[in-house]
Amino acid sequence: MKQINSDSKGQVMVIAVIIMVILMLGILFLFDLQNVIRSKVKIETADQAAALSAAQWQKESLNLIGELNLIKACDQLQGYVPDRNKLPPEQAADACKIITQMQTRMAFVGPVIAFGAAQQAAKNNGVNIYDYQKQSSNTAVKQVQTDTLDYYNNLNINTPTGELRYGDAYRTGINGRYPGWWDDYRGMLKAVMDQGIAVRPNVRIGIERVTPYAFKDRVFYNAISHSWWCYVPLRSLLKQPDSYWSGKWWQNIQYDNPNFTGQSEIYSLGIAFAQDNTADSGSYYNQVNSWDYYLSKALGNPGQDWIKNTPGVLPQITWSIYDSSWDSSRMDYIGSYWNRSQGGYLSGDIKPSVSYDGAVAYAECSQTINLVNTFESKMSSPTASQAKASLQGSTNPSPIRTINNTVVNNKIPVGNDSSGDGYPAGVIARTLGELEPAGSKLKPTAAQIILPAFSNVALFPIAMFSDNINLLRNTDDPLSAFIIWLRSADEIDPPMPAVPAGSELYLTAVQQLNTESFRKTGYNNNFVTGSVANNAYFSDAYKYSAANPGGAGWLQQAYIFTNSDPKYVYDPAKQTVPDTINPAYSRYYFPGSNLYILIDAGGKVRTNEQERCGPGYAPTGYQGPRSGPGRI
Repeated sequence: MKQINSDSKGQVMVIAVIIMVILMLGILFLFDLQNVIRSKVKIETADQAAALSAAQWQKESLNLIGELNLIKACDQLQGYVPDRNKLPPEQAADACKIITQMQTRMAFVGPVIAFGAAQQAAKNNGVNIYDYQKQSSNTAVKQVQTDTLDYYNNLNINTPTGELRYGDAYRTGINGRYPGWWDDYRGMLKAVMDQGIAVRPNVRIGIERVTPYAFKDRVFYNAISHSWWCYVPLRSLLKQPDSYWSGKWWQNIQYDNPNFTGQSEIYSLGIAFAQDNTADSGSYYNQVNSWDYYLSKALGNPGQDWIKNTPGVLPQITWSIYDSSWDSSRMDYIGSYWNRSQGGYLSGDIKPSVSYDGAVAYAECSQTINLVNTFESKMSSPTASQAKASLQGSTNPSPIRTINNTVVNNKIPVGNDSSGDGYPAGVIARTLGELEPAGSKLKPTAAQIILPAFSNVALFPIAMFSDNINLLRNTDDPLSAFIIWLRSADEIDPPMPAVPAGSELYLTAVQQLNTESFRKTGYNNNFVTGSVANNAYFSDAYKYSAANPGGAGWLQQAYIFTNSDPKYVYDPAKQTVPDTINPAYSRYYFPGSNLYILIDAGGKVRTNEQERCGPGYAPTGYQGPRSGPGRI
């Protein structure tokens, strides 16, 4: 048999080289991948550590202020003790004034320490204060450092911004409670800044507690433009009665635009001072601030005559109380759709004893990391007209990103930085506590006077507070400027006066919301539930339109299912069958098809709102950013 000889020398070497090249490329890719993942974990850990550290100092500061309130009470009550060593009334009053000064100082010192503790916590977790992406040098500070410096410079009374915001408090020494606050506050901030800033905090500058709160939510305007009917803030507004939208309804929007509140604006504690038997001083509690009232609230015995408060017997007491930022109405409303019992995202329900706002600590970090591989980017930012077309949800919107010259880069940003788009995406931590008079559990604000009732700090979902916090930035918030303008605008279409620069997209969304046909396309108050026969749900005739003004909006329309069970064969004799998932429901099939609607135990059809408005649906069922998957 003839044997074919061939020279196969060197073939193994070629294959080995090819395999080695592939392996080397894979190793390089895996090195970058693990570097990115490790950095993301590090940044998230730093965010959480920074927020919890800041909240811990807020807790300690509030408890100390509460302890000082108790000392005030004891200082005055000792006048009733039959003891020769008690203080004379004049000295007792002076002692209370000194304690009030200590409380005012603590409202500055505690939050600034919290600010420094947040920076140190992030640095301990490996976050650098420099941004390597800005230039080749490793000494380019991050944007948050620049923003903090701008805030510090605006504290200068000799500047127009500083004089406008802090001039009165500077001259009066915060009503005589802390004459040297300005130098001390700036000095403490300077000491923290000199160590480098890595964490962006929340600040109490700008409008607060917008009602309806949806207008402070940036995603709300996207929800309008894209008809995300399930988005809760939009959904709740659409269900308002028609009378709500009559006239210049936008002028009914309410908000607080607090001036300087006499405390640190970074990680603010949210305290105020109310004097006994005098008008409320900056607090939202309007009751008569008497000894009996505060002691009854604090000790849980309403109506008890703790002291026969005869005029002239006791000196006036300046109590440290919670200010309006601790109002619970926003959290009560949020609980109505975050609670598990309402189909929300939480594993349980928000306890009534923690349903309040007040002091919160926000932290966000970012870092630019170097990659072994380089990557090419052919995208550039959209123009204003392109972004507007995309936000308006046109049928053929311009692309959000457009092809441009190729840019080669080997650096990538990791983490959260709201300086670019304004969306807070960091971490929120809160101080928690309870009052337990007579065995019951009450929220700390039930006492109204601050008491040492805070025992814990905990992380909360950022989405629960993203509409209610302002972040430290070097520019004014266009959304805040828009809300202020909207509240006083004579007309919105066309806008009179002109809309503030940078808020045109918000105006477009509100103009759309002002259109009756848009609102009723989502939810129509005139639609009568149960007025449609089952077969009619499979056509468009019952839906809202110009020709059918009493029709159902999208949220009220029946959700139509498609049968996916291959074992089910449509039987005309059994048009209504029990549901295979929920036996309490029944399926009503459209004749001759595998389409069906669900009828609940009460005989009502299941709507889009009931079936689509859960976590994870898109696009019309969009709940909001970072929503989780649907529950099983």
